[in-house]
Amino acid sequence: LICYVVGVVIVQMVTSYRLDEEIDGDLLQDLMLYWPSLDTAMFTMLQSISGGVSWREPAVVLGEVSPMILILFTGFVCFVYFAVLNVVTGVFCSSAIETAQRNPEVIASAMMNNKHVYQKNLRHFFSRIDSDGSGVITLVELEKLLSDEMMRAHLVALEIDVQDAWELFRLIDTDKSGSIELDEFIEGCERLKGTAKGIDMASLRTELKCLSRLLVRFMKSCEEQLESLSGKPPRHSTRRFGATQMQLAYKDGGASADI
Repeated sequence: LICYVVGVVIVQMVTSYRLDEEIDGDLLQDLMLYWPSLDTAMFTMLQSISGGVSWREPAVVLGEVSPMILILFTGFVCFVYFAVLNVVTGVFCSSAIETAQRNPEVIASAMMNNKHVYQKNLRHFFSRIDSDGSGVITLVELEKLLSDEMMRAHLVALEIDVQDAWELFRLIDTDKSGSIELDEFIEGCERLKGTAKGIDMASLRTELKCLSRLLVRFMKSCEEQLESLSGKPPRHSTRRFGATQMQLAYKDGGASADI
C-alpha cells in the first residue's frame, strides 16, 4: 500500500514533467528506466529497499525532476527502512523467541549450556581463591576472598551473596573436613545460587512439621516420665499443649481422642 501511494505520486509528477519540459536524452533514458509507469515505479521502490538497486540512483533521477519528489522518495526509503522493516523483523524475532521458550528441548539444552558455563566459571574462580595451589580452600583463603571488593563482586556475579566468610564456609563444607575441595565447592555454590526455590521451601516446611511432631511427642513422654517418678497417676497431657498438639496429632494420622 505504501509503495502504491508513493508510486502514484511519483509517476504522476514524472509524467507531467516529461510532457511539460524538454528533457535531454540521458535524463529521459533514466526516467524511462526507473519511473515510466506505476508498476515499474513500484518495482524500483521494492529494489531500493531490498538491495536490488542502490536507492541513490533513482533518487538522483528524481532530483532532476523536482526537489519535492526527491524528498518524498527519500522519506519513503527512510520510513520503510527504519520503521516498517524493523517492526516486521521484531515481530518475527519475538515470535521465534516465544516459540523457543515453550519448547522443552530448547529449554533443557539452554539450561545444560548455562550449567556448563556456570561450572566453568566456578572452576576458574576456585583456582583464583586457592592461592597456594593445594587443591582445597581453607577458611583463611575464604576470608581473604571476602575482604577483596573485586573478588566479592565476582562472587555476587555468580549469584552468591554471602557477607560472612564463616557462614559461607560452613554452608559449603558439608563433610565438616575443615577444607573445601573443587567438587564440593561447585556443588555448594550451585546449591546456594540465587534465591530459595519452591521445592526448597516445601522441603523446609515438611522438615519443620516432622520436627514439631517429634518435639510434641518428646515433651509428652518427658511429662509422663516425670509424673511416674513423682508417684502420680499419668494424666493426658494433650490439654497442656492446646490446639497445636491437636493439629499435629491429626496431621500425623491419628487425631487424639482424649482431647
